[in-house]
Amino acid sequence: MQRLILIFFIASELCYYLLIAQTGVVEYFSSNLFLIAPLPIGGVIGSLLVSYIKIDFKNKISLFLTIQLIMSFLYPNFNMLTLFILGFAVGSLAPLIVNEIKKTTLLELGLALSVSYVTGTLLFNYEVEGRGIIAITLTTITLLASRFLPTNEPIKKSNQEFALLMMVLW
Repeated sequence: MQRLILIFFIASELCYYLLIAQTGVVEYFSSNLFLIAPLPIGGVIGSLLVSYIKIDFKNKISLFLTIQLIMSFLYPNFNMLTLFILGFAVGSLAPLIVNEIKKTTLLELGLALSVSYVTGTLLFNYEVEGRGIIAITLTTITLLASRFLPTNEPIKKSNQEFALLMMVLW
């Protein structure tokens, strides 16, 4: 059961990245790099600083998913500050998600990527302005799943490298 939860955890967060943080925000702001710049800046800063936050791993995931959920209620009406906060939360989650991906087998990662891709494809036709409920739903799924993640150690190193390559190709 925990393995299935891990699959949904990864799939729903990757789908959030695809539908909200990437295509949704970019399209809503008409690809204006000046307007969306706080999102990737916050993402880079969050990715770099997350390791310095000294709280339990699961609580760290919950903290940033809660921030992401709060920002999802504001979607798509972001300003520079809220875009930065969303970017910070999503960027902070990225290394934490990669850590969870290391715990998957190739089959589990393949299933997570497939679920994410199929769901993202099905929901991509929703108008960008109407994706707020999708953002809230995906973040809620990820947040609930995060409380039941398996605590096992990462799979052996050769599988990790292949799994991360598979994620990059996705």
